[in-house]
Amino acid sequence: MGIDNKTYNDIIEQANSIILCMDKKGNITYLNNFALSFFGYTREEVIGRHIAETLLPLRESTGRDLVEMIHNICRQPERFSINENENRKKDGSIVWILWSNKPILNEKNEVIGILSIGNDITRYKSIEMAIKSGYKRLVKTFREKEKDRLFEMVDKNVVQIELQESEEKYRNIVECAVEGIFQITEDGRLIMANRSLAEILGYSSPEDMRSTIRDFGRQFYVDKADIERFETLLKQRGYIKNFETRFYRRDGKIIWVNMNVRVVPDFMGRILCFEGTIEDTTERKNKEVMLRESYEKMQRAMDGIINALSTTVELRDPYTAGHQKRVTELAAAIAKKMNYTDEMVKFLSIAGMLHDIGKLCVPAEILSKPGRISKKEFSILKDHPDEGYRILENINFEYPVAEIIREHHERMDGSGYPRGLKGDEILMDARIIGVADVVESIASHRPYRPSLGMDFALDEIERNKGVLYDADVVEACRKVIKEDRFRFD
Repeated sequence: MGIDNKTYNDIIEQANSIILCMDKKGNITYLNNFALSFFGYTREEVIGRHIAETLLPLRESTGRDLVEMIHNICRQPERFSINENENRKKDGSIVWILWSNKPILNEKNEVIGILSIGNDITRYKSIEMAIKSGYKRLVKTFREKEKDRLFEMVDKNVVQIELQESEEKYRNIVECAVEGIFQITEDGRLIMANRSLAEILGYSSPEDMRSTIRDFGRQFYVDKADIERFETLLKQRGYIKNFETRFYRRDGKIIWVNMNVRVVPDFMGRILCFEGTIEDTTERKNKEVMLRESYEKMQRAMDGIINALSTTVELRDPYTAGHQKRVTELAAAIAKKMNYTDEMVKFLSIAGMLHDIGKLCVPAEILSKPGRISKKEFSILKDHPDEGYRILENINFEYPVAEIIREHHERMDGSGYPRGLKGDEILMDARIIGVADVVESIASHRPYRPSLGMDFALDEIERNKGVLYDADVVEACRKVIKEDRFRFD
């Protein structure tokens, strides 16, 4: 099944990257919401304007470079190209963007524009440009015509000192970084590594790594399938953020790492190398595992307590044994039909399993009475939603379980109990459990009558749809029973 235009547009608008379209002249025809937020513009401020007037720094070469870039992209319609350049935000600040570009074709395969996907690489460029800054400061002090005479006018020792200071600055940035920093070639050869990377992977020094490593990926990846996934994503996007995988250290120990990597292109868009950072996340991963195991243990304990409480209610009301479980099964099926998330269904199920817990406060002779109860006895029985609320109100379920239990006998027209709530005053979960409770009661045997059947139960809720019972819940219940063939175990 194909993706319709609305779904496709929603995907683009939710993307976490800059997505830009322009025509062959460089006029902007589209920017997604992320791009508008990133650059600080409104859609009206940029659509229809030339890219050089908005996103590119104001320089004499801007127009000429842009024309050449558009020409190079459009002459190879079957390929995408990569380039990086400075871009200007609305507030005037300059950022570096890595762009992946692809011509847009019409039905005749004619180029009508360009699609560009960009990602912010300012942080990486600051490291790359640090080493060049010393020389650039010197060049900027001279007029353009004096550049050829630069090294004749300036003592070579001064130039050397400036370059050494720049290199030292770059070296300090890289060597003092907590993260591992690296550059590798396409075939996995290590070009550069800092001391943190050597320590993370168990090597004595960066030099030790460079002399030992022949194929960076295949020597370190534990899960070989991650190599192909990593390389595919990197070549498609030009960058990867927060890529988690497992690495072998030199001593054979397995660690978790988080990588941020980008493609470094030459001026023609060809891949020179990959560079990025690696962080050892093993401790965090281990804590996550411990927390998950602890949570699962607590969840099993909670499930056991809930089942025990549910069983306790049924021991005092033997004629309706299994009622809470069956109501929960139907309520969960209805909730899923109404697009509840798994988390919401889980908490709804807790409320379902405990919806009659207030019957612990009802005299046993009323619960176990084989025939119909009197009006006075029914008046006592009607207190069980409030009693259930009082039993559970101080337990933090991170979900209004106690309130749902209190409201499961309320009705849409206000005729229910214990508080006579109506319409939207009643929680949706309580409306779902209320319908499931009625259907289960009618379709199950009772000591004073046999089962009236599922069709009779459906007739009851359909007849009172929108009056006693929520119309959407009734419709979902009908589909669950009629279309999905739901039956009580």
